Amino acid sequence: GSKDKTLKLWDITSSGLRVSGHVGPVLACTFSPSKKRRERLITGGEDGKLIFWSGRDGKQIAVKTPVRLKTEITALACFPNGRSAAVCAADGSVQLRDIHDDQQPTVVLPRFGTSSVKHCSISPDGARMLTSNEDGALALWDVSPRQQPRIINSLDHSNPTWSPCFSPDGRHFLCASKDGNLTVRNGMTGSDVVRLTGQVRGAFSPEARFMATAARDGSILYWDLADKIRSLGSLKGTHGGVTAFGISPDGRFLASGSADFIKLWDLSKPAEEPALLHGFAHGRTSGLYFSPDAIWLASTASNDSALVVWDLRNGAAAFLFYSSVAILNCAWRADGRAIAACDASGRIYLLEPYKLGGQRVPDFPLIVTPWRCPDTNKLAFGCPACREWSEIGEAPLGTTSKCPLCSTQIEFTRTIDADWRSIKAAWRSLPH
Repeated sequence: GSKDKTLKLWDITSSGLRVSGHVGPVLACTFSPSKKRRERLITGGEDGKLIFWSGRDGKQIAVKTPVRLKTEITALACFPNGRSAAVCAADGSVQLRDIHDDQQPTVVLPRFGTSSVKHCSISPDGARMLTSNEDGALALWDVSPRQQPRIINSLDHSNPTWSPCFSPDGRHFLCASKDGNLTVRNGMTGSDVVRLTGQVRGAFSPEARFMATAARDGSILYWDLADKIRSLGSLKGTHGGVTAFGISPDGRFLASGSADFIKLWDLSKPAEEPALLHGFAHGRTSGLYFSPDAIWLASTASNDSALVVWDLRNGAAAFLFYSSVAILNCAWRADGRAIAACDASGRIYLLEPYKLGGQRVPDFPLIVTPWRCPDTNKLAFGCPACREWSEIGEAPLGTTSKCPLCSTQIEFTRTIDADWRSIKAAWRSLPH
């Protein structure tokens, strides 16, 4: 969705589908879980609209405006039964609504806090829900069917929290605050189970037998959850500045992202060094998304417009997708065969790794400035995709071309007079 009142849902393997949708950026997206090919792609926008799309062919099903909502939608979460969704907004409000039946009433939850709701997580049995606000307020809700939702426990953090989440068995949930403290809490009552100082990220294994955490210094620890939470040791090959973290749905892999690269541990071989995934996206890793079938890992970076999907079977990049601006968030379809991505301009893309294997898929030509070296008069440009420099002939403003090394589509801006050779040397010194 973008400011021209359109939303684009692209099938890169054939043609782009253009339909009317949001006015302004799309801030949240999620797929409803379904095994009967009735998946819904749900998007929420800056315009306060909630739009339901077919998760298969991208057809628009319905456009809704949540009850009494006069601000943007900031977070979405679907219930495990695939029938309902939680809709969170910038004014601190949360609503529960039916995905398929418009005749079902929308449930407006009691207001908790006034700041924007940034994250929402629902327990595996669909009976409890976590919401976290921008100011650090965290609420555990009872959202059991056939009764009025209520707050079980409200928890105030002095600092904003990273995405809180339930363990797969619902017995615990964890929340890590930006001051470097991670707390594991009782999933039924919200009471403290253990506080881990200096831990900045955390994730549960799929069978909820253990938990992994990342510390400020980059060390990765794992913890036994079977009885009393206790440390089981650390993993090899750790690194500093962890900004994204996760465990695959089958429990085999742990991924940790930082600046310029991602490390992937095979947890069946904890004594081995992790695999290093890098060279395609630049900047701090902003998101790691395992597919539900544990075959793919998607990654995004804060200073980049690339979505990289890695094949966990061989550790190679399966395909690269380049938007014209930064990609903000992603969501996998329940069957693991498609991923939806939202970028900073408000566009949404639906990509299928099985059909895009080994391809670089630019949405638009990447905008690049040619540099003319003053002492040699040679013109060159640096490709953001492969991070290599190539000498070229004249490149008038607006000219399009392809990178001779990786074939990424390029559009040139106005030429500047500056020595590009030092930049080339600096790029080569970075991890690649």
